[in-house]
Amino acid sequence: MRKIKANKLEKIASEYGLSFTLVDEDELANGYDIYVDSDTPFLVTVDRDANVRDEIFYFLPEDRSKIDLSIAGDKDLRQVVLKATEPARKVVASFSFYIPFGNGVGRIKKPNHKSAAARKNFLKKKVAETITLEKILQKSRVAIPEGSGESFSDLKLEIVEFEGDFRVEGTATLSVKESSTHFLIGYDEKEVFISQLPSAVNTVNQARKLLRPKGLSKNAVRQGEFFFEPLSTKEAMEILGRQTEPYQEWEIEDSDKMDTDHIADYCFLVGGENYVLGNIENGRHATLELDRLHRVVFNTEVPNASDAVYD
Repeated sequence: MRKIKANKLEKIASEYGLSFTLVDEDELANGYDIYVDSDTPFLVTVDRDANVRDEIFYFLPEDRSKIDLSIAGDKDLRQVVLKATEPARKVVASFSFYIPFGNGVGRIKKPNHKSAAARKNFLKKKVAETITLEKILQKSRVAIPEGSGESFSDLKLEIVEFEGDFRVEGTATLSVKESSTHFLIGYDEKEVFISQLPSAVNTVNQARKLLRPKGLSKNAVRQGEFFFEPLSTKEAMEILGRQTEPYQEWEIEDSDKMDTDHIADYCFLVGGENYVLGNIENGRHATLELDRLHRVVFNTEVPNASDAVYD
């Protein structure tokens, strides 16, 4: 991969047929539609203008001098792998969650104090004793690379009581170690995309292989982030025996992506998985025609934990 300075990103991306734009934070007020988490030094997003076919990728490094970038591309595919290395830093995370009561692991005994102040003080102490870094990251919207959080300090907690329920409102300062994030960015058919990769790669070809889930047959077909694995007759009969009436004109569901916009003529939901048949339509991709039942498999990209990470 070629190491580059952030101010060279636009020029080098153009060599691969891509339009990149570096945006400063003070420009956001001038009409750029970008979700900003100020705790994230490196943001990537896409602006899709219905009137403009050549969409633009917007990058917002909090401090360009502290972000190390490396790039590798494929001119024929109009795709690049971008590696962004972010420095060690301190991040203030805000979080909120309802207190789980009970006797199990991670649960807290429900207070029986008569006064509200005593109940809140008791719970504040118990939450402070049991809260973990994983819990803070899970319940906050801080977007940091997975595994880069080291510890937390300066914990501040408030307990909110309402109709017998107790909610924690808090902040903590996270220590984040230096970390690298890899993205595959470019065109898929005629539309732009950004996928955050689950591990490091050096080429576009490696990234494309990494996004394909292991175990798929050579007959599996793809539309955007979804793969469709054909079932044998025996497997199809088993699924049909468990749900005889399919959903029609159904949006394919994925737990990590609320809106997929991939619509199947017929969809069977069995055991938490999607099985589809007929046309699969999506406005950004060519329609797939599936004449037999297929299992839906999501690609291996990092789930969209924050809109600030990728579109």
